[in-house]
Amino acid sequence: MKDKKILLIGPRNSGKTTLAHFLEELDKPIRKQAHIVYGKKTIDTPSTYLESPWMRQHIISLQQNASLALFLYPLNNQRKSYPPGFTQVFRIPVYGVVTYTHKDYLNLEVKEEVVKKLKEVGQFKEIIFINVDNQDEMARKLKIIKKGGK
Repeated sequence: MKDKKILLIGPRNSGKTTLAHFLEELDKPIRKQAHIVYGKKTIDTPSTYLESPWMRQHIISLQQNASLALFLYPLNNQRKSYPPGFTQVFRIPVYGVVTYTHKDYLNLEVKEEVVKKLKEVGQFKEIIFINVDNQDEMARKLKIIKKGGK
């Protein structure tokens, strides 16, 4: 049986492709695509699937090929992207991943507000914050997630 993949879900500019390229260990330039991208280790879903209620069923069905799902939430774009309770339809471990860059202002108050918004989406095995500008941090935190999903 093949190893299952990490399902990446998130709104536009949330860091899905950045994380996919990092997990896939690719050095190619990041190219935005409007379709599902199956990598060796990841499934990168288009943000349009999340934005369109009738397309969310495709995201849900992708979990059959995944060992865990990462719901990405960009710190710099806090509009509602996920429907309330969306994590409840997943039968695999689901992690909330708040992505940010070195330019974003991150303090305890901001973290608490983001966690509160994510809890409206449902239950997560864990909610973590990842600076997508810091490859060492991405490696450390994604390694913890991958261990927890097996």
